[in-house]
Amino acid sequence: MSEDLKIRIKEALKGKFMVICIGNELRGDDGVGIYIGRRIKNALVTEFPESYIHRIRDERPESILFIDAVDFGGEPGSIIFSELKEIPSAISTHKLPLSLLIKILEEEGIKTRAYILGVQPKNIELGENLSPEVRRSAEMLISILRHII
Repeated sequence: MSEDLKIRIKEALKGKFMVICIGNELRGDDGVGIYIGRRIKNALVTEFPESYIHRIRDERPESILFIDAVDFGGEPGSIIFSELKEIPSAISTHKLPLSLLIKILEEEGIKTRAYILGVQPKNIELGENLSPEVRRSAEMLISILRHII
């Protein structure tokens, strides 16, 4: 799976791109995006992706890769990679769903392809660490992203 995933991510990030890693480290596996973001070059790391709307506007990337814990009903540590528009916004745990953030940008004339690289969380309880399943997936993704970015 990792070689296929590497090819798909590399294809998605052609041209000018941004990587925005999202999460809350205080809530166990919800911190996976932050964990990954701190270990790859040039990633923006945040709990609130909407805080980067001005930077996205200024930089006008051709594509944006959001990395986050995503509850898509898979086994803990499972990975999903897809265009954001193909994922139901109901799975977002953020105050401003990522799809709405992209819609705001589009309304301002900024066209960008948005992708989500998500890891199925096992536990998002307050005070927990990354579960072993999610940590293994995170390490694999870090390895893939270091080769691409």
